[in-house]
Amino acid sequence: MIDYRKVRFALQEFKRLYKEDHVHYQEFLDLKTVIGLYWWIRHEKKYNLAELRAKGKPSEWKAPSQRDAFCLMLEGMNSEERALIVKALNRYKSLNAFHSGNEAVKVMFEETEAFLKDNPDGILVFRGTLQNYMAVGRCADILFERLGWQTSTVVDDDNAYSCMMLNECSLEVIKNGMALTVSKTQLDFDYMAFEDEDCVTFALQQMMIDFVRLVIGEHDIIHPTLGFLDPHVIVDEQGIENEVRFPFFELTREKFCLFSSKGMPYLVVSDHTWDIELSALRLLGLLADMLYFLLEWHEGRCDMIGHEIKVLSVLCMKDYFEKKEKYPENVLIVDYNGVYECYDHDAEWLAGKFNIPLWDRYIDEGQCWPMVMMSEKDVNRIMRRCANVMLESSSIPDSEDKMLLMPNRMNCGVIDETNYKKVAVFKRKDGKYVIRASLNGKELTPKVLDKKLTQLYVSYEKNGLKDLVLKQILWYVYTLRTGRRRKRQ
Repeated sequence: MIDYRKVRFALQEFKRLYKEDHVHYQEFLDLKTVIGLYWWIRHEKKYNLAELRAKGKPSEWKAPSQRDAFCLMLEGMNSEERALIVKALNRYKSLNAFHSGNEAVKVMFEETEAFLKDNPDGILVFRGTLQNYMAVGRCADILFERLGWQTSTVVDDDNAYSCMMLNECSLEVIKNGMALTVSKTQLDFDYMAFEDEDCVTFALQQMMIDFVRLVIGEHDIIHPTLGFLDPHVIVDEQGIENEVRFPFFELTREKFCLFSSKGMPYLVVSDHTWDIELSALRLLGLLADMLYFLLEWHEGRCDMIGHEIKVLSVLCMKDYFEKKEKYPENVLIVDYNGVYECYDHDAEWLAGKFNIPLWDRYIDEGQCWPMVMMSEKDVNRIMRRCANVMLESSSIPDSEDKMLLMPNRMNCGVIDETNYKKVAVFKRKDGKYVIRASLNGKELTPKVLDKKLTQLYVSYEKNGLKDLVLKQILWYVYTLRTGRRRKRQ
């Protein structure tokens, strides 16, 4: 499958570099030069510059860093995608302009208006010469309203037109995800000079993510981010930029959600409502690349995504409970090659006592176990304070980026940093349970627990997990409800 996102971004970057040094980048327009530069990047580790020159390569192979960056883009493309780049550059050479398609936008707009009069439930797209497609005017606006994809603007003869660059992936989403008929017509255009290039790139990344959501069908995929995301990603949270680590994600047809190392969800898209801003373009691109890689790696077989991780999960779980049989009365922590883990009731007990995020680790469809992950510092702190904790080592290597994890339903209370004091639950004469607490030296209004919270408290207190359930109830009764009231006001 041709990934037109790469082609578009490479052309956009070439345009930017060419503007900086018009004469220097003329040599890029030669077919042999582009392919030769790609060859050089592929073999730079095998041959030094002198050997390349001995093979008849020109001295220009010692390229400046900007040219290297362009070549590295070619490195990540397949032969068909590189051929489209060469085709676009040759077209530029003949026209000496980067707006060979702009004059066609007026024709597209007029044909779109005529098409919609007879086909109000259809979408008209125009196919260009670089495996690119374009929706113009009201068709672009319909796609924005229905799918949330970002529109962009093309100006021709002082008139601005709402447009949307599309690719093969997006056409599949439109046909299968919307009750609209897609009609295509051929038109001679390749590169468009958009007024807002980032919006074009943003929309193409959205389309790739939606395409993967379509392909997975009814599968619910929980998977590590596979090193595609930097250890810390800058995320804007209510106007404040924070560094967040996202070790894994959940992908379904309905949503795409990242999870931070603290167990907090970061929703990228739900249905067709995108919660990610244009300012997060780089993050969106990394996410789209990651999903595209998973599809390619498994050749579109979504049921195989995460299979090897499920096998590892089963091995780790089996190893843990075999060791646990030796310590039925103690809390067991197992060292999986530097990653310390604990499962089941032991994990819930540690989470409640030491405010460690609580997770569900999946081992099969619908089967998961609560667990905690700890650093060596956490383990040392726990063992200093608790005499009944045992530590074992495992020969199975495990790590956070090889786990199928989801935040446990009790996790919100565990990681809530509100410092409640004098917490107690008591039973009234009428049989109802009431919680009371203080915050910052002020007594909070006692709250009657509903039936579900009462059952939760009784069952967890009976199993010795009182600390964990109290944190969850405090978060739900005071922190969550108070936050909702403030939003209403």
